[in-house]
Amino acid sequence: MAKKQKQEEVKAGAPLWMVSFSDFMSLLLTFFVLLFATAETGTDSDAVAAVLAALGNPNFGPTIAVVQPPTGAAMSSGAFTGGVISMPLPFTGSARFEPQQSDIDGSQINQLLQSVVLDFETYFINSPNPLSQNVQVELVEDEIIITFADNMIFASGSAVLIPQTLEMLDYVANVLYDHPMLNIYIHGHTDNVPISTALFPNNWFLGFARAHSVMSHFTNVHNINPARIRPQSFGEYSPVATNDTPEGRALNRRVEIIISPN
Repeated sequence: MAKKQKQEEVKAGAPLWMVSFSDFMSLLLTFFVLLFATAETGTDSDAVAAVLAALGNPNFGPTIAVVQPPTGAAMSSGAFTGGVISMPLPFTGSARFEPQQSDIDGSQINQLLQSVVLDFETYFINSPNPLSQNVQVELVEDEIIITFADNMIFASGSAVLIPQTLEMLDYVANVLYDHPMLNIYIHGHTDNVPISTALFPNNWFLGFARAHSVMSHFTNVHNINPARIRPQSFGEYSPVATNDTPEGRALNRRVEIIISPN
């Protein structure tokens, strides 16, 4: 009599390899949730970089989300009034912010703004730094606008502050540190000449990088509270002169520090 062929036993449930795979995916999801949480809470970027370096990526840096301007009818109709990229980035200073100051009324705010403008004008006029003579300081309604030409504070195509500029930015920062009720908007502007490099794929990125360099100097060197500062890029879309001439393009390449009451 022939023997019965033994049937292979089939185990119930998922294959064993899926258990390990599921654990791995859970850990990966947890890791990305951790990265998202640290980015949202402004955790020290050095700590995040250290984690990523341990995982084999020592060149981690913050990413920038870019809002591209509309094209076609929206642009030609004039409906587009200014494209902006703006995002808060982690603070890497000592977290020793300026002292709090009590609220002041409208008349006192006006007096304060006039006093700050006079302070800046006096400094830039009397400064031995020859570059300071080209800095523009204006009081427009309830905002102070300080305008630096790009070649005064950056080399061509760069977002690294040049040493000759630092003393001027130091003075501005020291004044702003003493008045914590004033908010600070830093606008990066470019001309319309296209740029495409490894660091700056277009003018939007260049404008933002320059605004962020000024912000970083204020926060990391002078301990101004980052919550007061908004770096923004307008790229080439908020010109003050024509881009058809070298002189006009030079005027359009600028960084504006706009100081406004809280």
